[in-house]
Amino acid sequence: MNNSTHQRYSADTQGFGDMSRQMNKFAINNVLPKTFNDKALPVLYNSWEATEFDVNSKNQTALAEIAAKIGVELFVMDDGWFGKRNNDKAGLGDWFINKEKFPNGLDELINKVNDLGMDFGIWVEPKMVNRDSDLYRAHPDWAYHFDKRYSCELRNQLVLNMTREDVQEYIFNCLNDLLSNHRIKYVKWDMNRPFSEVGAENLDCPQMLWYLHTKAVYDIVDRLKALHPDTALKAVLQAEAEQTMVLLCTMTWYGPVTTPTALTVWSYRRVIHSSDQSKQWCLGY
Repeated sequence: MNNSTHQRYSADTQGFGDMSRQMNKFAINNVLPKTFNDKALPVLYNSWEATEFDVNSKNQTALAEIAAKIGVELFVMDDGWFGKRNNDKAGLGDWFINKEKFPNGLDELINKVNDLGMDFGIWVEPKMVNRDSDLYRAHPDWAYHFDKRYSCELRNQLVLNMTREDVQEYIFNCLNDLLSNHRIKYVKWDMNRPFSEVGAENLDCPQMLWYLHTKAVYDIVDRLKALHPDTALKAVLQAEAEQTMVLLCTMTWYGPVTTPTALTVWSYRRVIHSSDQSKQWCLGY
């Protein structure tokens, strides 16, 4: 991959609305994958508000049947399907199907969703790890940390050291296996905490961390898009450190905000503080 710095251009606009529309047009015409940039977004249903972490084959099938009746085209199962994930305290990093929740595997649900005339999507948060996970127990050094400083948790999770090649390969292989083995047409790629205690003992120059972390994410996304061009990737803007527009995902979203009033306030605050938080709009809704 070309390691040169991405170029970006800007110009004066007539207020936030014009700025958002210009960024929207630029992203659609020049950034988004051609597979998706000229197509209307599907009518989407996400399971989070209905079941949160309590997902299983039975209740997700019931939700899918309701969703199909109201015209949904894409059914997305959110957090809770993997590892020992019954709350936000455990399981992040263990990207394998929870056999208690899905005793017959994930395809039983996917086949039902497809039979109802909908595509299937899934939630992941691949750059994060819980201390209570098989991944962290096996590789505690894979999280950013300083040996003589306590690593703070937010939402009970730590950030994986994406500057390490073994971490990059683990994340890529987990996601690639998931997409290769199941008919998944949409990935909700989340990130629910900012960075802290960003020690990376593998780096000779600590200042390279931000560039190498961001580049690693882009590389993984590029590899996944090359292998799975018909799968849409959605970056969720919660505490993303990467410039999401350069992430070249299919679409972006500000998080699971569901009411028009809440979304209006959330979006306005994102624009006002975008320069301080190193965020840019990719799609201006």
